[in-house]
Amino acid sequence: MIRVHAIGESSNGQLHDVAYIRLYDPLRILQSDGRIVLTTGQDYKEYENSDVFFIERTWNEAISNEHLYEFINYVKDTGKKFIYEIDDNLLDNKDISVSQKNAIRLMAKNADLIIVSTYELKKRMSGLNPHIEVIPNFLSTNYIGARRGKFCFNKQKIVIGYAGTFSHQQDFQMIKLPLMQILKKFENEVLFEVIGVLTDKETLRTLPNVRVIELGEKSRYDKFWGWMCDNIYWDIGIAPLREDEFTKCKSDIKFLDYAALGIAGIYSDHPAYLNTIAPEINGILVKNTCDAWFYGLEKLITNAELRYNIARNAQEELYANRLLDNNADRWWNAIKAVMSGK
Repeated sequence: MIRVHAIGESSNGQLHDVAYIRLYDPLRILQSDGRIVLTTGQDYKEYENSDVFFIERTWNEAISNEHLYEFINYVKDTGKKFIYEIDDNLLDNKDISVSQKNAIRLMAKNADLIIVSTYELKKRMSGLNPHIEVIPNFLSTNYIGARRGKFCFNKQKIVIGYAGTFSHQQDFQMIKLPLMQILKKFENEVLFEVIGVLTDKETLRTLPNVRVIELGEKSRYDKFWGWMCDNIYWDIGIAPLREDEFTKCKSDIKFLDYAALGIAGIYSDHPAYLNTIAPEINGILVKNTCDAWFYGLEKLITNAELRYNIARNAQEELYANRLLDNNADRWWNAIKAVMSGK
């Protein structure tokens, strides 16, 4: 049996959400199927009997070039295999330090295989390594199964929602004006809920019918989905995304989130969503203009049947094609490929 050690990205000792989505959850399925023996942890030296090492994104905020070279030399000297996983174009992210970008390049160049989440990201990373496999994001029924077939209707007020982290601050600013206009036009009919760490929460609280939700410990991915399934019943989910060198490699993860929760989503007309969203079938696509966002939101607010159909179709698409339970073989195929030297 193949022994796999996975190192998910972390900071301050806390695993990032993406570590579950892109590494731990799929590899745990392979372990439960009896195909691999899985270990996890930041110190690879404790698991030197492993056959394959997975490392994700930046590893951790304290990683040094000395540590990286030590790991790479160890892998090469012992004949171990190294798979590098990255789901975002961190090389063009202004919030990533020069030393972290150098670490990404070093790991990418020396990996036996890189796994990425989109074809745009594959193109961006291809100058560093020709051996790249695209594995899209998937969701596990362990997290989302409780909300299958449950949709968000027949409430006194329509709820628009957004879950955004600091990295999406500029995306949210792009639609702030049309959102304010919508909240004023439909002041007696619409609520807006926002989850996350957007920096202008105080400004949001001055708008009519706005609720800012602080998750605290519930923001950890292993707790997040249980809380969301129990508490979030939005009619409309927004997914604004500006287009630049960094964001054009983004995935359609917001579609999966909204589909899982039975929410009708409205998305930027952006490469991340163009191959996923069938307009007015499983989502609404809008240009990144104030008018387009206003009229797109207005259309969903005033058409309950459209909201229901979009939410239902999106969830059917998720369960038909984007469940991790049915796609863990993609990680297994990657492991077999590096073990065979292909």
